[in-house]
Amino acid sequence: MGYTKNPRVMILIAAKHITTGPMKGILQLLKYSGQSEYIFHLFNFRLNQDCNADQFEYATLQHGIKTQFLYQGKCGYISLIRQARQFVRANDINIIQTHGYKPSIIGLFIKLQCGVKWICAMHGRTTENFKIRIYHMFDRFVQNFADRVVFVSKAERQRTFCRGGRNRIRIIYNAVDLARPAATSELKDSLRERMSISNHARVVSVIGRLSPEKGVDVFIHAFAKVAKSIPEAHAVLVGDGQERLALEAYIDSLGLRSRVHFAGYTETPGDFINASDLIVLPSRSEGMPNVALEAMALEKPVIATMVGGIPEIIEHGVSGLLVPPQNPAAIAEATKRLLRDPCLAKRLAKAGRSCVRKYFSPEQRAEAWFEMYRELLC
Repeated sequence: MGYTKNPRVMILIAAKHITTGPMKGILQLLKYSGQSEYIFHLFNFRLNQDCNADQFEYATLQHGIKTQFLYQGKCGYISLIRQARQFVRANDINIIQTHGYKPSIIGLFIKLQCGVKWICAMHGRTTENFKIRIYHMFDRFVQNFADRVVFVSKAERQRTFCRGGRNRIRIIYNAVDLARPAATSELKDSLRERMSISNHARVVSVIGRLSPEKGVDVFIHAFAKVAKSIPEAHAVLVGDGQERLALEAYIDSLGLRSRVHFAGYTETPGDFINASDLIVLPSRSEGMPNVALEAMALEKPVIATMVGGIPEIIEHGVSGLLVPPQNPAAIAEATKRLLRDPCLAKRLAKAGRSCVRKYFSPEQRAEAWFEMYRELLC
């Protein structure tokens, strides 16, 4: 096949917010698309054409990106596949790139019906409920038919069966722009003031979805030990999800209501990272957590569990501290160590930023995607 001038790439994602890990990566990629020969078309999903413009659409427009939509309607996937097929044929799409289980199903049918190249991006999995687990199982099956499968870490690749040789598989790490590592707001008042936390307090934050795989319950157990030893320590939980009510009840049972603060969902996680002394990732499972890279880029010390791609980001004792998963005692000891040793915390934070600058730049990540497109179209 000869190389096509100005190839067209259709990107499919199912996302409600632009702060999800996959969407952050897509925005980074599109930011550098002007330096490439590719023309991109970003698609998300809506229930029907009567839906008004939503937060996602407004947010992408602020980034200079126009999102198009596939409408599910009453016919579900039949309707989605038909609309995608019509767009691919009408616009001479060369590559379809999917992120998530719903896009993957459409990607498979478009590849079979239109003969375009298909790249399936596999991100970390969640375990929110039985339905979601079934979707992820199906996602892992259909990716076996993709021309390229992209994983965000070596660990994620190793735990996911994927037929085909090395040429079909790619590892492309997440990345962070050091100029603006995480979204921030222009609010004048202090986050600590809004949450009634003293400026003299030591703030330990967990940022992410409140779902079982994130291990927030493990962190709360650990923080109970920290709170007894360090009176000025406060915890902030940034995010929302199915576990919130259970976590609130757990906090009350431990008598920590005045020391643990729920911040809810945010579009500007950088505000909370900047307001924190320490970031903890107590996850039971992970792909390649953006929040770890963002905290390191903002020069904050990070404690994280040794799961998924985290050990590929953090070198223990050099650019952060690693602890075993589901081990509250280990998280507590690491937290107390960094809160009591500001010199160590500062050294780890500086090394973390240097690591992000060297290995996780968005320019390197974008070029890895562009090179894969060239391989597929040559």
